[in-house]
Amino acid sequence: MNAQSLTADSVAITADLDQTLIFSPRASARLGGGLPCNPVEHIDGVVISEIAQTVSEHIDLLPPRVFLIPATTRTVDQLNRLQLPFAYQYAIAANGGVVLVDGFPDSSWDAEVQRRVTAAAPLNAAHALLTQRADRPWLLRSYRAAELFCYAIVDPTELDANELPELDEACAQIGWRARPQGRKLYLLPNGLAKEAAVTFLLEKLCAQSGQRPRHFAAGDAEVDRAMLGIADIGWVPAGSPLALAGDLPPQVRVTDAGGHSGAAQIVGEWVTECIADERH
Repeated sequence: MNAQSLTADSVAITADLDQTLIFSPRASARLGGGLPCNPVEHIDGVVISEIAQTVSEHIDLLPPRVFLIPATTRTVDQLNRLQLPFAYQYAIAANGGVVLVDGFPDSSWDAEVQRRVTAAAPLNAAHALLTQRADRPWLLRSYRAAELFCYAIVDPTELDANELPELDEACAQIGWRARPQGRKLYLLPNGLAKEAAVTFLLEKLCAQSGQRPRHFAAGDAEVDRAMLGIADIGWVPAGSPLALAGDLPPQVRVTDAGGHSGAAQIVGEWVTECIADERH
């Protein structure tokens, strides 16, 4: 993708990263759709995440008026750990808790987030719901993230049907919600949401250009559902939790395959849609 320019016909693409555009080797083996890949994340010399070469090539074809905006549940530190094959001016991290502009947190959004989560109980109360369950076989480890939310690494095979509804109900009583995502389980305060940060950024772009940009979105998990719902076109990878859950808005497309092949289809269709725009 070349240098960006903000115009009246700009396109904003808010894209989840993990298991939408990038995949761990473990996820790749489980989801299929294997393609030649390049690593984008290492920890202690071990490849943690990869992106398909075809995905990188398609991203390079996006015109300068396209703003590709990572929209991830990763913290800022976890996002910065990635060596993505594209530059981005804007990013959404911590499930909407942080908006980055040129790599720095937007202070006005920081203040808005604090206002939005005031009705929820403090982080300590939510994290206690996980520590109280530390002896259960499904809960392997728990963490606090960016002092905004908490999450656990879980063994899904040990979870019985009642565990998550019971935890979600406990969360609801303190103004939080529980959202599973593969081997992770997120506890998020009400008001902390990707779609809220996306709306903020779209309004910011609209103020600069005088026109709301066309909005594409892609995501695989329940935390992405509302973000997809406010997009002009959305994409969901086949085999993902959202694809399996169904009940998606009519403008949301499910890819033909999962894994890296699904990511390649998503980015290829972004290019197709943008080229079609230029012809009209």
